[in-house]
Amino acid sequence: MLTSLKSVSNAVALVYLLISEIGVKVSFVAILVLPGVVFSQGVASITGKATKLKDGAQLIFTEFDPSNLDSPRTYTLTVGSGSFKGDISTGHGDMFTLKMDKESHRLYLAPGPISIELPDSTLKTIKIDGSQPYVDFLNRDSARMSQPFYQTLRTAYREVSNGKDPDSPEILRKLDSINFIYKENLAKFELRWLQTSTSGINTRLLYDNLTRLSGREVQEYFSRIEKNAQDNNCGRYIKFRLDSLSINSVAPEFVLQDTAKNEHHLTSYRGKYVLLDFWASWCVPCRAENPALRALYQKYKGGNFEIIGVSLDSDRASWIKAIGDDDLPWVHLSDLQGWKNKVSRKYQIRSIPSNVLISPEGRIIATNLKVSDLEDELKKRFNQVGQTKQFSHDLSSDDTTYLLIANGIITD
Repeated sequence: MLTSLKSVSNAVALVYLLISEIGVKVSFVAILVLPGVVFSQGVASITGKATKLKDGAQLIFTEFDPSNLDSPRTYTLTVGSGSFKGDISTGHGDMFTLKMDKESHRLYLAPGPISIELPDSTLKTIKIDGSQPYVDFLNRDSARMSQPFYQTLRTAYREVSNGKDPDSPEILRKLDSINFIYKENLAKFELRWLQTSTSGINTRLLYDNLTRLSGREVQEYFSRIEKNAQDNNCGRYIKFRLDSLSINSVAPEFVLQDTAKNEHHLTSYRGKYVLLDFWASWCVPCRAENPALRALYQKYKGGNFEIIGVSLDSDRASWIKAIGDDDLPWVHLSDLQGWKNKVSRKYQIRSIPSNVLISPEGRIIATNLKVSDLEDELKKRFNQVGQTKQFSHDLSSDDTTYLLIANGIITD
């Protein structure tokens, strides 16, 4: 059975991504403490015109909090006589969401004077002046929407969802596939953007792509971003990730139950190379990787190698059925808490599939490896030769149409 989170990650998230044109990943952020954080005192001084809004209408600015530590800081500006004004603490500059009734608009606010105009009673025609990072954000968004993959996938989404039952398993499967293809293409676009821009918005773009990059790559992209922006909310979160879950740091210990409700301690696997594989039965890209991962496991399981599958399922029957259907012979653990899974929170997993490779000494070797890269790591350590068969089309290509055909969304 498909979980309710599955429906959210498709029917709702795709509208959010492709129609509302906000955001990148269907993902959840774990709770953490950022030690030693001192907030800068930069202030954006907002002056606004809203002649079409009634007196008392409220504009609510909510700061983006990547750590999800507390309720995010919010600022409410009230319209009176066709105008509004107020000061918003921005540090060196940060992402905010502006909400008015049921509408929302994402924007980047930097210190200094900023003017906002609402020509009518909607946020769709909002005009903002005075924040260069916001201009950068608009330019990046315009470039994104002009990409061929965006138009192709938006059309595919409309064709799949038009007049169909949004909770149908077949429709959900197709929407999940479109979402996955969209995220793959969007990530490549954003990484190209990060290579050519130093704008303050780039900490958010890098944050959205953390699980796709190695620690070295994150550090490289992060070092290119202007220094002030490195101290905004996303910048501090990225630095926390680099410092606490970096390569060669000790993998955090955990205890979790298997399908028979036996407890497993991570430290009990010391002496072996361990791949923590974060997945779920409802995750289409996770399931697509399983054949290649199973072939690799069969090749190396006689050595010093073990896989521990950590499931973000909330339904026990779906979890166990997927293990059997995909014939996954390694250790499987879960607390069936979905995205509140305590191990995924401890390892700051924001999207799946994700993985962590741990050394026999219990230290992190690498993160988010493709199966081919995982084999390279194991061959290097076990001095074995040979290649694992590739079971799927190379998702690093730009062949969006191929992927839509392969997933049964469109016909050739």
